[in-house]
Amino acid sequence: MIRYLQESEKRLSRPLYEEVFGDTEKFTDFYYNTRVGGNAILADMQDGSVVSMLHRCPRSLTINGKEVESEYVFAVATSLEHRRSGRMGALMRRALCDMNSAGLPLAYLAPVDYKVYLPYGFACVYSAYGCMEKNKYVEATGYNLVAAQEADIEELVGFSDKLLHENLRMYSSRNFEYYSNMIQQLEAENGFLAILKNNQGICAYGYLSNDESLQISEFVCLPMARDAYISAVCNRMGCHEIRINGVLFPWDGCEDQPKVMARVIRPEALTSYIRTKEKINLCLKLNDPVIRENNNTFIIKSDAFSCSIRKSASSPDLEMDIETFSKWLTTGLAMDGLPDLVGNKGVFLNEIV
Repeated sequence: MIRYLQESEKRLSRPLYEEVFGDTEKFTDFYYNTRVGGNAILADMQDGSVVSMLHRCPRSLTINGKEVESEYVFAVATSLEHRRSGRMGALMRRALCDMNSAGLPLAYLAPVDYKVYLPYGFACVYSAYGCMEKNKYVEATGYNLVAAQEADIEELVGFSDKLLHENLRMYSSRNFEYYSNMIQQLEAENGFLAILKNNQGICAYGYLSNDESLQISEFVCLPMARDAYISAVCNRMGCHEIRINGVLFPWDGCEDQPKVMARVIRPEALTSYIRTKEKINLCLKLNDPVIRENNNTFIIKSDAFSCSIRKSASSPDLEMDIETFSKWLTTGLAMDGLPDLVGNKGVFLNEIV
Protein backbone atom coordinates (compact mmCIF):
# COMPACT_ATOMS: atom_id res chain seq x y z
CA MET A 1 0.00 0.00 0.00
CA ILE A 2 1.43 3.35 -1.07
CA ARG A 3 0.75 6.32 1.20
CA TYR A 4 2.40 9.27 2.92
CA LEU A 5 3.67 8.58 6.42
CA GLN A 6 2.19 10.63 9.21
CA GLU A 7 4.58 12.64 11.37
CA SER A 8 4.47 10.01 14.11
CA GLU A 9 5.29 7.25 11.59
CA LYS A 10 8.31 8.79 9.86
CA ARG A 11 10.83 6.88 11.96
CA LEU A 12 9.39 3.67 10.51
CA SER A 13 11.45 4.55 7.44
CA ARG A 14 14.76 4.53 9.31
CA PRO A 15 15.42 0.76 9.13
CA LEU A 16 15.15 0.90 5.33
CA TYR A 17 17.35 4.02 5.23
CA GLU A 18 20.02 2.22 7.27
CA GLU A 19 19.72 -0.91 5.10
CA VAL A 20 20.21 0.91 1.79
CA PHE A 21 22.47 3.88 2.56
CA GLY A 22 25.95 3.69 4.03
CA ASP A 23 25.72 6.79 6.20
CA THR A 24 27.19 6.84 9.68
CA GLU A 25 24.93 6.56 12.71
CA LYS A 26 25.85 10.15 13.57
CA PHE A 27 24.70 11.46 10.21
CA THR A 28 21.56 9.30 10.19
CA ASP A 29 20.70 10.62 13.67
CA PHE A 30 21.18 14.14 12.36
CA TYR A 31 18.92 13.55 9.38
CA TYR A 32 16.11 11.93 11.36
CA ASN A 33 16.35 14.36 14.28
CA THR A 34 16.56 17.61 12.32
CA ARG A 35 15.48 17.18 8.69
CA VAL A 36 12.81 14.50 8.39
CA GLY A 37 10.17 16.61 10.13
CA GLY A 38 9.99 19.04 7.21
CA ASN A 39 9.89 16.36 4.53
CA ALA A 40 7.06 14.27 3.13
CA ILE A 41 7.83 10.55 3.02
CA LEU A 42 5.94 8.55 0.42
CA ALA A 43 6.18 4.88 1.35
CA ASP A 44 5.11 1.47 0.17
CA MET A 45 4.00 -0.37 3.30
CA GLN A 46 3.81 -4.11 3.83
CA ASP A 47 2.77 -5.66 7.15
CA GLY A 48 3.47 -2.40 8.94
CA SER A 49 6.99 -2.00 7.54
CA VAL A 50 8.35 0.41 4.94
CA VAL A 51 9.65 -1.69 2.03
CA SER A 52 10.10 1.14 -0.47
CA MET A 53 10.17 4.93 -0.09
CA LEU A 54 11.15 8.34 -1.34
CA HIS A 55 11.49 11.58 0.60
CA ARG A 56 10.15 14.87 -0.79
CA CYS A 57 12.30 17.67 0.62
CA PRO A 58 11.12 21.29 0.10
CA ARG A 59 13.87 23.49 -1.33
CA SER A 60 14.14 27.09 -2.43
CA LEU A 61 16.07 27.62 -5.65
CA THR A 62 17.11 30.81 -7.37
CA ILE A 63 16.49 30.82 -11.12
CA ASN A 64 17.57 33.86 -13.12
CA GLY A 65 17.61 35.96 -9.95
CA LYS A 66 14.16 34.91 -8.71
CA GLU A 67 13.31 32.40 -5.99
CA VAL A 68 11.22 29.35 -6.87
CA GLU A 69 9.88 26.72 -4.49
CA SER A 70 10.91 23.25 -5.58
CA GLU A 71 11.45 19.79 -4.12
CA TYR A 72 14.57 17.69 -3.81
CA VAL A 73 13.80 13.97 -4.12
CA PHE A 74 15.98 12.14 -1.60
CA ALA A 75 16.43 8.66 -0.08
CA VAL A 76 14.79 6.72 -2.90
CA ALA A 77 15.13 3.16 -1.65
CA THR A 78 13.66 -0.33 -1.82
CA SER A 79 14.56 -3.20 0.47
CA LEU A 80 16.66 -5.91 -1.14
CA GLU A 81 13.96 -8.59 -1.11
CA HIS A 82 11.40 -6.29 -2.76
CA ARG A 83 13.51 -4.92 -5.61
CA ARG A 84 12.67 -5.36 -9.30
CA SER A 85 8.97 -5.44 -8.48
CA GLY A 86 8.01 -1.99 -9.82
CA ARG A 87 7.71 -0.41 -6.39
CA MET A 88 10.16 2.43 -6.98
CA GLY A 89 8.51 3.31 -10.28
CA ALA A 90 5.08 3.41 -8.68
CA LEU A 91 6.36 5.72 -5.93
CA MET A 92 8.07 8.04 -8.39
CA ARG A 93 5.01 8.33 -10.63
CA ARG A 94 2.75 9.01 -7.64
CA ALA A 95 5.12 11.65 -6.22
CA LEU A 96 5.54 13.50 -9.52
CA CYS A 97 1.80 13.57 -10.15
CA ASP A 98 1.18 14.81 -6.60
CA MET A 99 3.73 17.58 -7.13
CA ASN A 100 1.94 18.59 -10.32
CA SER A 101 -1.43 18.68 -8.54
CA ALA A 102 0.14 20.93 -5.89
CA GLY A 103 1.35 23.35 -8.58
CA LEU A 104 5.04 22.73 -7.98
CA PRO A 105 7.15 24.10 -10.87
CA LEU A 106 10.29 21.95 -10.60
CA ALA A 107 11.91 18.96 -8.87
CA TYR A 108 15.46 17.64 -8.80
CA LEU A 109 17.56 14.78 -7.40
CA ALA A 110 21.19 13.62 -7.14
CA PRO A 111 21.20 10.03 -8.41
CA VAL A 112 23.74 7.27 -7.95
CA ASP A 113 22.86 6.09 -11.47
CA TYR A 114 21.27 8.74 -13.67
CA LYS A 115 19.96 6.12 -16.16
CA VAL A 116 17.45 4.95 -13.53
CA TYR A 117 15.60 8.28 -13.67
CA LEU A 118 15.54 8.92 -17.43
CA PRO A 119 12.20 7.06 -17.85
CA TYR A 120 10.60 9.52 -15.38
CA GLY A 121 11.44 12.62 -17.39
CA PHE A 122 14.53 13.75 -15.47
CA ALA A 123 17.40 15.32 -17.40
CA CYS A 124 21.03 15.79 -16.35
CA VAL A 125 21.39 19.53 -15.71
CA TYR A 126 24.48 19.84 -13.50
CA SER A 127 27.92 18.28 -13.68
CA ALA A 128 30.14 19.09 -10.71
CA TYR A 129 33.78 19.97 -11.32
CA GLY A 130 36.37 18.47 -9.02
CA CYS A 131 39.91 17.14 -8.64
CA MET A 132 42.54 15.94 -6.19
CA GLU A 133 44.69 18.87 -5.09
CA LYS A 134 48.05 18.58 -3.40
CA ASN A 135 49.13 20.87 -0.59
CA LYS A 136 51.33 23.50 -2.23
CA TYR A 137 52.48 24.69 1.19
CA VAL A 138 51.75 28.29 0.25
CA GLU A 139 52.64 30.84 2.90
CA ALA A 140 49.14 32.13 3.68
CA THR A 141 50.25 35.44 5.16
CA GLY A 142 47.26 37.70 5.72
CA TYR A 143 44.77 34.82 5.56
CA ASN A 144 42.94 33.08 8.37
CA LEU A 145 41.06 29.77 8.06
CA VAL A 146 38.17 29.44 10.52
CA ALA A 147 35.20 27.16 11.12
CA ALA A 148 32.06 29.15 10.35
CA GLN A 149 29.90 30.16 13.30
CA GLU A 150 26.46 31.74 13.30
CA ALA A 151 28.13 35.16 13.64
CA ASP A 152 29.73 34.59 10.19
CA ILE A 153 26.54 33.71 8.35
CA GLU A 154 25.40 37.20 7.36
CA GLU A 155 28.75 37.92 5.71
CA LEU A 156 28.78 34.44 4.14
CA VAL A 157 25.35 35.00 2.58
CA GLY A 158 26.52 38.27 1.06
CA PHE A 159 29.75 36.76 -0.29
CA SER A 160 28.18 33.66 -1.85
CA ASP A 161 25.03 35.32 -3.17
CA LYS A 162 27.04 37.92 -5.09
CA LEU A 163 29.28 35.33 -6.78
CA LEU A 164 26.46 32.90 -7.53
CA HIS A 165 24.10 35.60 -8.80
CA GLU A 166 26.77 37.04 -11.10
CA ASN A 167 27.79 33.69 -12.61
CA LEU A 168 24.86 31.25 -12.59
CA ARG A 169 21.30 30.76 -13.73
CA MET A 170 20.13 28.23 -11.10
CA TYR A 171 21.43 27.48 -7.60
CA SER A 172 20.21 26.81 -4.07
CA SER A 173 18.97 30.05 -2.50
CA ARG A 174 21.30 31.15 0.27
CA ASN A 175 20.04 32.71 3.51
CA PHE A 176 20.70 32.46 7.24
CA GLU A 177 18.69 29.25 7.64
CA TYR A 178 20.49 27.59 4.70
CA TYR A 179 23.95 28.14 6.19
CA SER A 180 22.85 27.39 9.74
CA ASN A 181 21.57 24.01 8.52
CA MET A 182 24.74 23.41 6.51
CA ILE A 183 26.95 24.06 9.56
CA GLN A 184 24.94 21.44 11.51
CA GLN A 185 25.09 18.96 8.64
CA LEU A 186 28.85 19.25 8.25
CA GLU A 187 29.31 18.73 11.99
CA ALA A 188 27.33 15.48 11.58
CA GLU A 189 29.81 14.53 8.84
CA ASN A 190 32.76 15.15 11.21
CA GLY A 191 33.63 18.29 9.31
CA PHE A 192 32.95 22.00 9.27
CA LEU A 193 32.18 24.90 6.97
CA ALA A 194 35.71 26.20 6.39
CA ILE A 195 35.98 29.93 5.66
CA LEU A 196 39.11 31.73 4.54
CA LYS A 197 39.29 35.41 5.47
CA ASN A 198 41.69 38.23 4.77
CA ASN A 199 41.63 41.87 5.89
CA GLN A 200 38.78 42.56 3.46
CA GLY A 201 36.56 39.73 4.71
CA ILE A 202 35.60 36.30 3.36
CA CYS A 203 37.43 35.31 0.17
CA ALA A 204 36.65 31.57 0.05
CA TYR A 205 34.61 28.82 1.69
CA GLY A 206 34.25 25.06 1.39
CA TYR A 207 32.00 22.33 2.80
CA LEU A 208 34.58 20.12 4.52
CA SER A 209 33.45 16.63 5.52
CA ASN A 210 35.48 13.82 7.04
CA ASP A 211 33.22 10.78 7.35
CA GLU A 212 34.82 8.07 5.24
CA SER A 213 37.43 10.34 3.65
CA LEU A 214 38.44 13.98 3.80
CA GLN A 215 36.84 16.03 1.04
CA ILE A 216 35.29 19.35 0.14
CA SER A 217 31.83 19.03 -1.42
CA GLU A 218 31.38 22.67 -2.45
CA PHE A 219 34.19 25.14 -3.11
CA VAL A 220 33.48 28.83 -3.75
CA CYS A 221 36.67 30.84 -3.89
CA LEU A 222 38.08 33.99 -5.39
CA PRO A 223 40.81 32.75 -7.79
CA MET A 224 43.60 34.67 -6.06
CA ALA A 225 42.90 32.85 -2.77
CA ARG A 226 42.71 29.26 -4.09
CA ASP A 227 46.23 28.05 -3.26
CA ALA A 228 46.17 29.74 0.14
CA TYR A 229 42.84 28.07 0.97
CA ILE A 230 43.96 24.58 -0.08
CA SER A 231 47.22 24.90 1.87
CA ALA A 232 45.43 26.22 4.95
CA VAL A 233 42.94 23.33 4.93
CA CYS A 234 45.63 20.67 4.34
CA ASN A 235 47.82 22.12 7.09
CA ARG A 236 44.94 22.22 9.55
CA MET A 237 43.82 18.67 8.74
CA GLY A 238 47.38 17.28 8.56
CA CYS A 239 47.12 15.96 4.99
CA HIS A 240 49.20 16.25 1.83
CA GLU A 241 46.24 16.33 -0.58
CA ILE A 242 42.48 16.70 -0.55
CA ARG A 243 39.57 15.84 -2.82
CA ILE A 244 37.65 18.94 -3.92
CA ASN A 245 34.21 18.69 -5.55
CA GLY A 246 31.61 21.25 -6.52
CA VAL A 247 34.08 23.87 -7.75
CA LEU A 248 32.45 27.13 -8.83
CA PHE A 249 35.45 28.41 -10.81
CA PRO A 250 37.21 25.28 -12.20
CA TRP A 251 40.89 25.36 -13.12
CA ASP A 252 43.11 23.18 -15.30
CA GLY A 253 42.95 19.63 -14.00
CA CYS A 254 39.34 19.78 -12.82
CA GLU A 255 37.04 17.21 -14.37
CA ASP A 256 33.26 17.23 -14.41
CA GLN A 257 30.94 14.41 -13.41
CA PRO A 258 27.13 14.34 -13.78
CA LYS A 259 25.61 15.06 -10.37
CA VAL A 260 22.08 16.50 -10.50
CA MET A 261 19.01 15.76 -12.60
CA ALA A 262 15.92 17.95 -12.76
CA ARG A 263 12.54 17.98 -14.43
CA VAL A 264 9.75 20.45 -15.02
CA ILE A 265 6.64 19.52 -13.03
CA ARG A 266 4.18 22.17 -14.22
CA PRO A 267 5.17 24.32 -17.24
CA GLU A 268 2.55 27.01 -16.58
CA ALA A 269 4.13 27.75 -13.18
CA LEU A 270 7.43 28.78 -14.76
CA THR A 271 6.53 31.98 -16.58
CA SER A 272 8.43 34.19 -14.10
CA TYR A 273 11.69 32.41 -14.90
CA ILE A 274 11.56 32.45 -18.71
CA ARG A 275 12.82 35.48 -20.63
CA THR A 276 14.06 35.09 -24.20
CA LYS A 277 16.57 37.26 -25.99
CA GLU A 278 14.39 37.18 -29.08
CA LYS A 279 10.63 37.50 -29.20
CA ILE A 280 8.89 34.14 -29.67
CA ASN A 281 5.30 33.02 -30.20
CA LEU A 282 5.62 29.26 -30.31
CA CYS A 283 3.14 26.41 -30.24
CA LEU A 284 4.97 23.56 -28.48
CA LYS A 285 3.81 19.95 -28.07
CA LEU A 286 5.30 18.45 -24.89
CA ASN A 287 5.69 14.71 -24.34
CA ASP A 288 5.80 13.66 -20.69
CA PRO A 289 6.05 9.94 -19.82
CA VAL A 290 4.64 10.39 -16.30
CA ILE A 291 2.49 13.50 -15.82
CA ARG A 292 -0.52 13.22 -18.10
CA GLU A 293 -1.44 16.90 -17.77
CA ASN A 294 1.87 17.82 -19.40
CA ASN A 295 1.19 15.69 -22.48
CA ASN A 296 -0.30 18.70 -24.15
CA THR A 297 0.23 21.55 -26.56
CA PHE A 298 1.29 24.89 -25.09
CA ILE A 299 1.48 28.39 -26.52
CA ILE A 300 4.67 30.06 -25.29
CA LYS A 301 4.90 33.81 -25.78
CA SER A 302 8.09 35.40 -24.51
CA ASP A 303 10.51 38.27 -24.90
CA ALA A 304 13.16 39.90 -22.72
CA PHE A 305 10.54 41.29 -20.31
CA SER A 306 7.67 38.82 -19.93
CA CYS A 307 6.43 35.32 -20.66
CA SER A 308 3.10 33.50 -20.79
CA ILE A 309 2.42 29.77 -21.14
CA ARG A 310 -1.05 28.36 -21.75
CA LYS A 311 -2.53 25.17 -23.11
CA SER A 312 -3.84 25.26 -26.66
CA ALA A 313 -5.68 23.12 -29.19
CA SER A 314 -3.63 24.57 -32.06
CA SER A 315 -1.37 22.50 -34.27
CA PRO A 316 2.18 22.54 -32.85
CA ASP A 317 5.16 24.22 -34.47
CA LEU A 318 7.55 22.05 -32.47
CA GLU A 319 7.45 18.78 -30.52
CA MET A 320 9.73 18.13 -27.56
CA ASP A 321 10.17 15.69 -24.67
CA ILE A 322 9.97 16.96 -21.09
CA GLU A 323 13.67 16.20 -20.53
CA THR A 324 14.80 18.65 -23.23
CA PHE A 325 12.33 21.28 -22.05
CA SER A 326 13.61 20.86 -18.48
CA LYS A 327 17.21 21.24 -19.57
CA TRP A 328 16.33 24.39 -21.54
CA LEU A 329 14.65 25.99 -18.56
CA THR A 330 17.33 25.14 -15.98
CA THR A 331 20.48 25.79 -18.01
CA GLY A 332 19.21 28.67 -20.16
CA LEU A 333 20.91 27.24 -23.25
CA ALA A 334 19.24 27.02 -26.66
CA MET A 335 17.64 23.59 -27.20
CA ASP A 336 16.20 22.02 -30.37
CA GLY A 337 14.37 25.07 -31.68
CA LEU A 338 14.05 26.94 -28.37
CA PRO A 339 16.26 30.06 -28.12
CA ASP A 340 18.78 31.15 -25.50
CA LEU A 341 17.22 32.49 -22.32
CA VAL A 342 18.11 35.90 -20.95
CA GLY A 343 20.65 35.96 -18.13
CA ASN A 344 23.52 33.79 -16.95
CA LYS A 345 23.92 30.13 -17.82
CA GLY A 346 24.90 27.28 -15.55
CA VAL A 347 23.64 25.32 -12.54
CA PHE A 348 25.25 24.83 -9.10
CA LEU A 349 23.62 22.31 -6.74
CA ASN A 350 25.86 20.45 -4.29
CA GLU A 351 23.66 19.72 -1.26
CA ILE A 352 23.29 16.14 -0.03
CA VAL A 353 20.12 16.43 2.09
